[in-house]
Amino acid sequence: EQSGDGFYEDGAFIQHTKHPYNGAYGISFINSIIQVMQIFEGTPHAMPEECVEIVLNWIYNGYEPLIFNGGLFAYVRGREISRSGTTDNSRGRGMALTMIKLRELVDEDNQARLNSLIKYILTKDDTFSTPYDGITEIPSLVEIEKLMSDSSIKAKTDYEIYHQYVNMDRVVQQRPKYAFGVAMHSTRTYNYEMLNEENKKGWFTASGMTYLYNCEGAQYAQNYWPTVDAYKLAGTTVPVNMTYARNKSTASAFVGGVELTKKYGLTCMLFDCPSTLYVHARKSWFMFDNEIV
Repeated sequence: EQSGDGFYEDGAFIQHTKHPYNGAYGISFINSIIQVMQIFEGTPHAMPEECVEIVLNWIYNGYEPLIFNGGLFAYVRGREISRSGTTDNSRGRGMALTMIKLRELVDEDNQARLNSLIKYILTKDDTFSTPYDGITEIPSLVEIEKLMSDSSIKAKTDYEIYHQYVNMDRVVQQRPKYAFGVAMHSTRTYNYEMLNEENKKGWFTASGMTYLYNCEGAQYAQNYWPTVDAYKLAGTTVPVNMTYARNKSTASAFVGGVELTKKYGLTCMLFDCPSTLYVHARKSWFMFDNEIV
């Protein structure tokens, strides 16, 4: 896509006009695509190879950098963060099930890469007691059993990456023992979504909020969102005791950054908070080896 809803070249997925939603609507979208692929596989109407490659690139660019210790980053799940029954970890496991279905439709090299990523998600996530918890689809359980018992398939090792999602104003850096993300908004994206009485206090979750994941798998699960002080989110510069209306863009497009060797990067944000007390902030994050300034 170049504008509006859908996937972008950098792996960003936008829904409801300007909201980053890889971790919710994006997963549903890919699952629907895979169902179509399965239906027409082996027929004259099978999806062309170049289209399959596009779906794989969505996985590798739009999901792999955003999965750490089996969980899928909260800042690409929109208003879902307010749902007690849906967590980063359950969404990470949901992506594993999506990839299980996709791997039967791709070549051997991509099968091997997907198998490695699936095994990583199912084994690194310590919020589930076994790799099978929470999975109710019998065909998927059968495939997971085969994958887990195959010693030739090695789980993906922790890796180093810096990825700038220009089209949804998100950035991620991963190192073996932590992952770091920044959620921003600009002329391209909205600040937060509040819909169906969900996410009523999401005011500043994309106002330069920093998300730090360490080896504790439930970092933003359990009771984090209903108990955190919504006025004092990590990394933000915001007015005290004043809220921020939903579905708002800033007046500035100066949000984004640059990456070096896909490991290091600089992220910047010019933040304007429209309220009765006008707040401006020029924010920058420099991400190096095991160091964030």
